[in-house]
Amino acid sequence: MLSGRRIVRMSLMRDVHLRNLDLNLIYPLHALLEECQVTRAAKRSFLSQSAMSRALERLRDMLGDHLPVGRI
Repeated sequence: MLSGRRIVRMSLMRDVHLRNLDLNLIYPLHALLEECQVTRAAKRSFLSQSAMSRALERLRDMLGDHLPVGRI
């Protein structure tokens, strides 16, 4: 029970409605975060590099363009 406590909201992300979220994009995002390179993440996701770029573009549109770039 939360007992009146609020869940901390990420301030960089705009409100995202879950019904509009494409869950098929979660795996490519996870691969990108693990690999830190689009080409390797695409191979890990069994996608071409252009398909991976399109998936990341869709994620940027949904999340308000706040995806990590480069090594973290």
